Amino acid sequence: MSKAGLIVQYATVIAQYYLIYELLFKKKIGKYWVPAIGGLVYTIILLVVPTEKYEIISLCMYPLSIICFYIAQICNGIKSLSRIIVVFFLTECLGLMIIWIGRTITESGDHTNPINNIGTIVNLLIIFFAVVINHIVHRLSTEQNRKIKSFISRHLIVLVILMSMVLLFTTEGLDLARDNSDSTLFRDIAGICIGLSYGSVGLLGIFMIYIHKTNEKINGLLETEKKLSVLQKRHYESLLEKEEETKKYRHDMMNHIVYMNGLAKKNETGRVYEYINELMIELETIQKKKIDTGNDVIDILTNHYIEYLSKDVSVSVTGEIESGIDDLKLCIIYGNILQNAIEEVSQCEKDAWLKIKLDQGKEYCVITIENSLSGEQSKKRIQPDLKDHGLGLQNVELTVSELNGKVETKKGDNSYQISVSLPL
Repeated sequence: MSKAGLIVQYATVIAQYYLIYELLFKKKIGKYWVPAIGGLVYTIILLVVPTEKYEIISLCMYPLSIICFYIAQICNGIKSLSRIIVVFFLTECLGLMIIWIGRTITESGDHTNPINNIGTIVNLLIIFFAVVINHIVHRLSTEQNRKIKSFISRHLIVLVILMSMVLLFTTEGLDLARDNSDSTLFRDIAGICIGLSYGSVGLLGIFMIYIHKTNEKINGLLETEKKLSVLQKRHYESLLEKEEETKKYRHDMMNHIVYMNGLAKKNETGRVYEYINELMIELETIQKKKIDTGNDVIDILTNHYIEYLSKDVSVSVTGEIESGIDDLKLCIIYGNILQNAIEEVSQCEKDAWLKIKLDQGKEYCVITIENSLSGEQSKKRIQPDLKDHGLGLQNVELTVSELNGKVETKKGDNSYQISVSLPL
């Protein structure tokens, strides 16, 4: 290849790295002067090196382009290195696939390159495809992007299974070729490749299971975050409603005082007591509408779920908590144990009660929920062992374990208590 061809090939390699990076990570690198300086250094080397050394110098193009690409990245350290590996791996795979397709179409048995500048042509094809895909992606709406990502996420495991099957068939084909080859060297190398391939497919399966579980967990957290956002909006709307009712109550207080003063002048003490009692009931109703514990997650979930209880249910919330625990994890923990308690209390026909106690120290905070039981059916359904208390409490136990906390349960004759201790 000529000097000009090698310089053009360097430029196409850098261009495809930049485009693939932007496509994968949705971020432009910039700092074009870094690869430009690298290109200048590469050009100077080509000018001073004899023609017969060009093949060796061309191999230096990839390390030089990778170093320039690393320096130009806006991130640092391991993150930059991991992204470089991903980009390099993807571009090489695409390049080899295009070369294989070209050889399959244009050749029959002869594996010499018919085109001198095959590397540059492959790079230009990759650049073309990257530009087209980038253009399509930028034209998609946010909703369309979300649907595509959701579709890929749901069917990713199927795609990986298909890829694993292709790899297994390829390995089987290599094994068949090895058995029918007269070359000892080929059989030895093929044997090593076959062993590595089987091991790689097995690791890919394990990795996919891990990715699948992680994906399910992330989707669960996203769903929890959406629910929390909706409840948070309702909570703030309820706070505004409570504030408005309090203002109205205060505004009418003068009229109430004037009216009670008139009753007192007429010595109608009984009617004064009745009127005061009505005012106290109205004030308690306003105060009970919203619970304030100092923690948004606790307040939002508590105020949301107690609305499902009848007025006959006695609800007690004591203590405050201002922990620095992640909102999503706290939502999973408190939301599940509170919902279980609410569901049980709502089944009680009489003497129903719910007690929530919050304690916060210097190193730990403790959330305790105790509730009445509805009868024999509930006693069988609710067990001290978390394993028999539903999927919700299994999620609680897992999340608490991740936070290095502790869950304790206690079942009495007519009550059930769960206590969660979380480090701060």
